[in-house]
Amino acid sequence: MDKKEKWNYYKLDSVARLVSGRTPERERKEYYAPVGTPWVKIENLDQGYITEAAEYLSDEGREKVNLVPRDSVLFSIVGTIGKVGIAGKELATNQQIVALIFEPEKIYPLYGYYFLRLHAEKIRKLSNQTTMALISRKTLGQYRIYAPESLDTQRKIVDKLEKFQNYVDKKKNLCRYMATYEQKMFQKIFGQEAQYHEKLPLREFLTENVGSGIPKNEDEDKEIPCIRSGEFSHSYVTAAVLEKWKSMDMTENMPAEWLVREDDLLLRNGRLLLVDEMEVLVAYERNVLRIRTRKEQLLPEVLYAYLGLPQLQLVLYGERKEGDMRKRPIRASELERLQIPYFTLEKQKQFAACLRKSRQIQRSLDRELAFAEKILLTVSEILLSGRKLEKQKIQSTESLARLNSVKKEENANQGVVCRLILAVLCGWSPQDERTGEYCRKRQEIFRLAQPYFQPVAFSFVTTHGQKEYLVERDFLAYYSATFCEQDDQPLDLLRMILQKTATGELIDAHLAFQGEQSICTEGDWDLETVRIMAGRGLGLLAEYSGLGACSFFWDSDEE
Repeated sequence: MDKKEKWNYYKLDSVARLVSGRTPERERKEYYAPVGTPWVKIENLDQGYITEAAEYLSDEGREKVNLVPRDSVLFSIVGTIGKVGIAGKELATNQQIVALIFEPEKIYPLYGYYFLRLHAEKIRKLSNQTTMALISRKTLGQYRIYAPESLDTQRKIVDKLEKFQNYVDKKKNLCRYMATYEQKMFQKIFGQEAQYHEKLPLREFLTENVGSGIPKNEDEDKEIPCIRSGEFSHSYVTAAVLEKWKSMDMTENMPAEWLVREDDLLLRNGRLLLVDEMEVLVAYERNVLRIRTRKEQLLPEVLYAYLGLPQLQLVLYGERKEGDMRKRPIRASELERLQIPYFTLEKQKQFAACLRKSRQIQRSLDRELAFAEKILLTVSEILLSGRKLEKQKIQSTESLARLNSVKKEENANQGVVCRLILAVLCGWSPQDERTGEYCRKRQEIFRLAQPYFQPVAFSFVTTHGQKEYLVERDFLAYYSATFCEQDDQPLDLLRMILQKTATGELIDAHLAFQGEQSICTEGDWDLETVRIMAGRGLGLLAEYSGLGACSFFWDSDEE
C-alpha cells in the first residue's frame, strides 16, 4: 500500500444503513414456508456468504419483515454477540441480528465484513451484561470503522485476505468431509443390520437412565468446566477445550450424576458429542442428555453413528407438532423408548476401531485449522490497520512454522498409507480367470507415474528390519506368489497390514521397479501422483474384494 494512501475513521451509521431484523407472528403459519426467502437466525451465521437458512418465509411473510439485499453484512447483537455473515442473496433476519448495508461509494461490503469479524470481540465488550448480553443498534452504529478512502485499495486488501480465508475454508471442508465419512463407514458396515435386525428400546442397552445435567440454579458460576452448547460444534471434545478446562477450577463436591466421563454420549438439540478423551472433571448443562450404554451389548461409538442417521435426526430434534416449523429436542423418557437395532458385536468393535482412527485424523485437521485461522487473524490485524504486510515481523511466524510441520507430518502419514496400498496393489493378483482384466486395470493406474512400469520387488519396513517380496512376471500378470498366499481378498490383506501400522509393528512400504536407466523407487514420484494412484488402486482392490459398488468412497479424484 502507498504511504500516501489516506485512511479515515467513520462511524458505522455514517457509512452504512443499519437494519434490524423481525420475527413474523409464529401463530400465522402462512408466513412460513419450506422454501422461499431465507430467514436467518444466529445459528446460521457461520461466516462467509449465506444463501440458505433453517427456516424460510412465504410471500406473505416477506411483507412482515425488513428485507436486506445481497452483500449486506449481518452482525448478531443479542445473546451471542459478534457472529458475522454476509448475505449471498436477498434475505431477512430475526431481531437478534442487525444488517449493515454499506454505501458502495465509501465502503466495499467485504471490507466491512472482514473489519467487523476482526473487531467482534471489542464490540462484544460494549454489551450490557446485567441480564442477557446485548448491544443496541444505536451502539453498534457508533462504533468506528477504519478504512482507506480508495475503494480500489479496500478491494486489494480483501483480495489478500481472501487467499488466507480460502485456505481456512479448504481445511474446514476437509473436516466436514471426515464427518460425512463416519456415516458412510457406518452404512457400509451396518447397512443391512440397521434396517432388518430386531429392535429393542434403548433402555435395554443402558447401564442407567438417561441423565440430564447440572440444574440451572446450581450453574450460576459459568467459569466451572462444563459441556455447554458451544462444545457441540464438534462431535468430540477438542484439544483447545480440554486445555481451557485444565486451567479452570472444578467444584470438588460436584455430584457424580452431573459429571461426564469417557465413552459418554451427549445429546443436545439433535447434535451428538461422543466423549472419547477426558482428562479433567467436567459437568454438563441441564439441557444436555447423557447416555451410557452396556458395552457388552452396544458400544457408544455405534450408538453415536446410528443416532446420527438423517432419519433419526428428525426424531431427536423434530417438529413440536405437525405443521409447526419450530422444533423441540427429544425428552429423556422418549429417548429411552427409542427403538435401537441389535448390532453384531464383532462388527461394532470393527467400527469403533475405524472411528478412533478417523478421530485421530480429525484432531490433526483441527490443529492445522487452528494454525491457519491464527495466521488469518494476524494478517487481518495488519492489513485492516493500514500497515504493510511485507514489512511486519508477523507474530505468527512460529505458527507458520508449526503449520508447515503439521503439514509435513500429515503428508508423511498420507505417504505411508499410499505406499502400503500401492505395495498391495503391486504384489497381489487374483489367481483365477480374472487375472488378465485386473492386471490391465492395474497397469493403467501405474501409467499415471510410469509409462512402462516394470516392477521388480516391494518391501515392508518393520521394527525387526525389512521384509522383501520379489515380483514374478508373466506378461502383464506380475505378482508375488508368497504375498498372495496370505489372503485371497486384497482388502482383507490391506486391513491386516494397516492394523500392523497402528500397533507400530509395520513402519512403511517401498516399491522397486525398472526405470529408463536402472532400478528406481517410488521416491521418484511426487506425492500428489502417489495419492491419486493409491486412491484409484484402493477402488480396484475394493472391486476385486466384491465391493465394487462401494469403490466410489475411495475415488481420490473427488473433493
